[in-house]
Amino acid sequence: MRETEQAELFEEAFKLKMALNLMHIEDSLVFQTGQDVMADNGVVLFGMSPGNPYFKSAVIGDYVNFLGVEKRRVIVVIPQQPAEHTYRALGSKDAVKRAKKNSSQLKSHCKRAIDKAFSSDQMAGEFYMLDWTREVDTHEAYVAALNFIVKFYKSNSNFRRDVARSTAKVLGKHIAFSEDSESESSDSELEEDESVQEGVYYLLKELAFIISSKEMFGTNKIAVIYHRSWPVYEKFVNGDYDGDAKEGLGLAIINYDLCC
Repeated sequence: MRETEQAELFEEAFKLKMALNLMHIEDSLVFQTGQDVMADNGVVLFGMSPGNPYFKSAVIGDYVNFLGVEKRRVIVVIPQQPAEHTYRALGSKDAVKRAKKNSSQLKSHCKRAIDKAFSSDQMAGEFYMLDWTREVDTHEAYVAALNFIVKFYKSNSNFRRDVARSTAKVLGKHIAFSEDSESESSDSELEEDESVQEGVYYLLKELAFIISSKEMFGTNKIAVIYHRSWPVYEKFVNGDYDGDAKEGLGLAIINYDLCC
């Protein structure tokens, strides 16, 4: 057997010993709310960014199976319109077309995963595929939340710094400071960087949607499903930027863990 074939078999065998697991993180508002929503089988937002290499078809299938086994409402969120800002910031000649193409691929993968999961009798959850352009862009609660978050970005220097730094990383820009440093010159450069300032609107629109989602889906608590920590969102909800904790907004980190 060739070495490459052995490596492939080992990788496949390793994957078979992996399973998704809800991580139990520190006891802060955002994580506590996330734990509560998961425990109560409340409404969750399963978001996937167009172009994010993490969300391969097999991974999407695992998340659908994990989230759908309990009787909860799962809102599948693929932010096509906000992704246009990212592709525009990356210099794409047709950001709208690229965002639409990658979003369509994600939707197709997710729809197939849902159809496959519900071909058995083990799924109890309700999945809803959100149409961002039709259901979010013009929603009154979202428009108000976007207006708030853009003003917050302009007025709160710490929030503005973190959003700009996070965006710069996504765009693959070299960041000449550590997470804890206070490099005013570097942050000033990011604020003057046109591509970064274009790209921040992806994150701002994402946050605006989450803020407005409780009203959209008629619930007092909602949890974002993600595969890793999301510092900007965590700090925003916990009130680290302005001293105002945002009740009812949670984060549930679900990632792969050894199952045996």
